[in-house]
Amino acid sequence: MVPGDVVTVVDGDDGELGPAAIVRVTSSWVIAVAAMREPPFETYLRWGSERVPARVQALGEFIVLRAARGGREWHPLSPSPEVREGEEVRAWGPPGGPARASAESVGKTAIVLDEVNDPRAWLGAVVTRSSGELVGFVTRAAEVSAEGRVGKPRVLRLDAVLERLLPTLLEAEGADSLSPGDGFVALELEVQAQGSLDALKALPDSWGEADPYLAVDRGLQALTRFRLDRETAPVLVTLPSLDPLRARLVERDVSIADGITEEDLAPELVLDPSRPASLLSFQLDMGGSLGVAAKVRRIDPDRSSGSDRTLLGASELRMRRVASQSVDLRGGDATDLWRVRVDEGGELIVLFYVTDPRAGVGLEGWRPGEPRARWQIQSRGRRLQALRVPQEGASELLLRVRQSEPGLRPVPYSVLVHPLATDPRDLVRSLFRLVGAEATRHRSLYLSSPSFALEVYRVFSEQARLDPGALAQALLGQLGSRVSAARHLALHLLELYVPAPLEELEAARREGGRRATDAGLLLALRTRTVRRYLPVWRAGEAAYARAEDAVSDEALDPDEEEEEERGQAGESAEEKDAGLPAWSSLSPSAREDAMWATEDVLTKSVVDAAGDPDPLIRQRAVATAARLEQQLRTRLRLRLEALLSRDPSRAVRRALLTAFPP
Repeated sequence: MVPGDVVTVVDGDDGELGPAAIVRVTSSWVIAVAAMREPPFETYLRWGSERVPARVQALGEFIVLRAARGGREWHPLSPSPEVREGEEVRAWGPPGGPARASAESVGKTAIVLDEVNDPRAWLGAVVTRSSGELVGFVTRAAEVSAEGRVGKPRVLRLDAVLERLLPTLLEAEGADSLSPGDGFVALELEVQAQGSLDALKALPDSWGEADPYLAVDRGLQALTRFRLDRETAPVLVTLPSLDPLRARLVERDVSIADGITEEDLAPELVLDPSRPASLLSFQLDMGGSLGVAAKVRRIDPDRSSGSDRTLLGASELRMRRVASQSVDLRGGDATDLWRVRVDEGGELIVLFYVTDPRAGVGLEGWRPGEPRARWQIQSRGRRLQALRVPQEGASELLLRVRQSEPGLRPVPYSVLVHPLATDPRDLVRSLFRLVGAEATRHRSLYLSSPSFALEVYRVFSEQARLDPGALAQALLGQLGSRVSAARHLALHLLELYVPAPLEELEAARREGGRRATDAGLLLALRTRTVRRYLPVWRAGEAAYARAEDAVSDEALDPDEEEEEERGQAGESAEEKDAGLPAWSSLSPSAREDAMWATEDVLTKSVVDAAGDPDPLIRQRAVATAARLEQQLRTRLRLRLEALLSRDPSRAVRRALLTAFPP
């Protein structure tokens, strides 16, 4: 046995025909593939001492077998990543149990194994990696000796025949079960009262007539409620299995103190979800009885899905690339499976974004060959979440995105897998690409909100555990983004959660363009007064002067350089280091000029932002002006009113009136 199941195909007399690999399991069916051409009329799958009848469909040199699952805890083999030359594999089928062999050569469609004894006994064998993933099937032997005693088995790779097999493998209805206990069943429930409800409606109620309901629960979990005194539409629910449900006849009441309360009107009954129709006969506590007819219809939650509903057809997701899709339980596309080829060492982080956090969309992750999912994310309450995945030497990661609660429309999502052992700027750039992709697909104001910035900050600080200084440096590179949502995200993060050094913001302000506009706004918010900004501005002037000196020094010949050094010999060490005269040595008029210069920079930063095409940036400019010191606010008021009093955005005009009331 491997992580997944390899079973034996037998005939009606229990004669062994060869091994079969279980490649798909649903709540009702087990689907297996075997390398053989002519199956007998009566075919079974044997596991241990148990034999299960199987329906067979021939596909060239393969057969696909479908058998009733019957509650058995089977689970499918995962497809193998690339097998390397010299790697050891296992063959399930040769006499004596699983045999070991090494891959001598690896081609596009086939793998030739090292020489083995009795190669014909290997025909039809199921070949897996030592960790349990399915590699392929032995379809013939190569380089067989004249006596047939030794030869090299040839393994037809799974991906070479997958396109031919998938349509048949997908015919079985139901959501895929990837491990024992991994059930997912969708049901449509419909109920109707049989008989008069007048006696129940006459019961006392805070709001007049009583409201009789049928409550359907799974254990202590409330599934749905049906009002019995009016016609109700069928309700879609999801369950992990077809275990019996609780059916209760209740009267619902609403009060300010207690909220919604339910009072049982009869002993509870059992509703069997595996039966298409049931008649529930409640014996009322007040005397008499009431019948409720219940209809149950099985729904395939992935009936409209493609091959990515199963492990064999999982879509490939490249590291550092954003994958964007949608799931829709009500529309029959509840599941997407992804295979991530891990080509870098160290820990990974998986970023998962869902447009509607209330839609019950979750993500699970595990390594190929593992019996069940090891990491899980549920999108309840947060749009962006992350999980850390240890490397552990595996070359692939499997991800499943599934919607477990029916919604009104498809739910878009994005997923990104990124190595953690890299420059933080790489991870920040990748996440901002995710934000840009989502902003392009869906124009959501939430992506530009402080609430989303908090979610992103939690991912960076709690999940990725990035150093605050390195994170601030990485975020500075995102200022002035052409994607509006990414631009506002960087501004919110640098303003609220990850303050960057003022000197770095000043350097960005001097670069010009949208980046300078954003850096100027942040500087104005952080300093707010001329006196606080003055040292930052002077440090920027000094850095600019040093850069200019460095450029001019490169152009000097040796004689000119010596003359320059003699001219600087009388300067103090402080003046040399600063590149500008010390503040204490400046005349009153020079100090006043510097103060006016810094005031001009702060007001210009706000005015430039007020002229930005983005109305949210214009709102930010007004909000920034309202938080500056009085002399700056007075100077800015007339300019902002001239610019924005007739702004096309009502929100901008309202912000202006709030900041500068008449």
